[in-house]
Amino acid sequence: MDSLADLVSFGVAPAFLALQSLDLHILALSTGIFFMLCGTLRLARFNVSEKNDKFFEGLPIPVAGIALSACVLLNNSALTVMIMLFLGLLMVSRFSYPKIKDLRILSLLGLAVLAAGFLIRWQNDIQDAALILIAVIVIYLCSPVVISRLKKGK
Repeated sequence: MDSLADLVSFGVAPAFLALQSLDLHILALSTGIFFMLCGTLRLARFNVSEKNDKFFEGLPIPVAGIALSACVLLNNSALTVMIMLFLGLLMVSRFSYPKIKDLRILSLLGLAVLAAGFLIRWQNDIQDAALILIAVIVIYLCSPVVISRLKKGK
């Protein structure tokens, strides 16, 4: 049930949000379906693979869903379609993404989300809030490169 909830919350809902913000042409619809299918495959692989305490294989669907939702807030159709494709590919990739368990990092992530919420609620600044969320997600998206560089350095 947890995976089904993740699929609906972070796969179907963001894709639906993106499709509602785009002109419903065949490319956008195909890309939305692709994003949802990649999310489904990602969750299926997660459920049957051996558990690793330190890394996820492929981009976790909550990160992809939040990234897509933040991208929709930027109100750029071409960017949204490209991001859906890119995130879908990252979800089914073999890249290792770290599981964040450090309380300091989790606190910083919480502060970034609070800052984005503050900007939306009291400043009515959706663009800057989206940019804060996207910046945090881009750092996480780059983590496999950083991790591989650190491993080569040892």
